[in-house]
Amino acid sequence: MEIDDGADVRFEKIQRLISASKYGIHDISVTDADAVTGLPRFNMPLELGVFLGAKRYGQNHQKKKNCLILDRERWRYREFISDIAGHDIRGHDNDQDTAITAVRDWLNAASGRRTIPGGRAIARRFHRFEADLPQICDELEIEPDEITYNDYGTMVSSWLRT
Repeated sequence: MEIDDGADVRFEKIQRLISASKYGIHDISVTDADAVTGLPRFNMPLELGVFLGAKRYGQNHQKKKNCLILDRERWRYREFISDIAGHDIRGHDNDQDTAITAVRDWLNAASGRRTIPGGRAIARRFHRFEADLPQICDELEIEPDEITYNDYGTMVSSWLRT
């Protein structure tokens, strides 16, 4: 989403991002049926499949990929994507703080870094950012519902520097 090029096929962008990424976070929790169409959305499970395929069948650097798989309940995936049984899936109970801690703990192990603050500390900083976001929007003259992906990234980077 950081590159807005209507001539670029979205799935090809996703494939390029996956190819270039050593790490992947895949939250497969949004798979419920849409209220209007009655059909589920399987974008995230599809992207997880591409990531796992790259790890399995890719060149040597692809085989070093590492991912975190999240779902709202740890074993819920068995109902709609049982073929990924055997993978360690972390439950987040639809709770931001639980998801933040799961990502932090995984990054701490996967990256080998030992300087990552604890999950609760990161969650506190995130909540402070959320509280400051309306003021940031006012200063930039952007309505909260107008924030683009790139706007959000810039806002977070700027806020972290202060």
